[in-house]
Amino acid sequence: MVTITSSVSLIGRDATIDATGWDNGILVEGGGSAGTRIQGFTVKNATFEGILVRETSAVAIVGNTVKGNDQGYGSAQGECAAQGNVPGDCGEGLHLWAVTYSQVMENNVSHNVGGILVTDETGPSHDNVIAQNVIKDNADDCGITLPSHNPSAVADSSKGGVYDNTIVGNDSERNGGAGIGTFGPFPGAASYDNKITQNTFKENGEGGINIHSHAPNQNVSGNVIVANRIDNNGTDPDSGSDGSNGISLLTVDPQRDTIAGNWFSHETYGIWINGRFNLKGLRGNHFAQSVANEFGEP
Repeated sequence: MVTITSSVSLIGRDATIDATGWDNGILVEGGGSAGTRIQGFTVKNATFEGILVRETSAVAIVGNTVKGNDQGYGSAQGECAAQGNVPGDCGEGLHLWAVTYSQVMENNVSHNVGGILVTDETGPSHDNVIAQNVIKDNADDCGITLPSHNPSAVADSSKGGVYDNTIVGNDSERNGGAGIGTFGPFPGAASYDNKITQNTFKENGEGGINIHSHAPNQNVSGNVIVANRIDNNGTDPDSGSDGSNGISLLTVDPQRDTIAGNWFSHETYGIWINGRFNLKGLRGNHFAQSVANEFGEP
């Protein structure tokens, strides 16, 4: 396990970190690590996350392979333990925890419990770029997950929230959950104003893109979903859908988002809506003949 608390460039040339028996392969932690760059490693077999970046900024995670981590899944320890309405997910292969102004680019993230996770337990995660990653075959959770785990996020954006992140040009396929998910599990949580554009979400176990607000006093508004290719995904059970969903929306309180210029194919419903959403851009989406219904609702 490599622990980084100062600003360094850690560059591997076909190097492997085998973290068998350790919590993480690489842990980048604290304000002193701001500006760190991790590039060129295979990170595998960690008990929890392969790469965990926590409470820092301006970190670049570029050109790595993160595979076979989350070995503690099912143990109810550490990041694998459920926290109230937040399920135990072991942190996924690559995790940004209270991280700002950072880049996750051109990585291959596969065969973990889940792919890339961005959260806000101890502070906001905002203005990060997740771009041109290949995220496949993470068997149990989403390819990319943007959940708010902080009950103070709605009230004070300096304390929590997952917002103003850009998710662009990624290939998220055959993951167990959604291709990407933006979630609020309990009151006060906020995952909003994120831009999801020019990605491919294909053959995932749940919807291609899921936006869920499960309780009152949450914010999952302002997300912009534009120019994605969404194909042959599964059913989102939380939303009440009775078929496969390209985009799956669920809310208790009214929310507003933009969904425009996306291409849907091989779905029962292009866009499934459960709750009150004020949606912009819907006429600009493209639905192939294999989409049985452009829109659905319970």
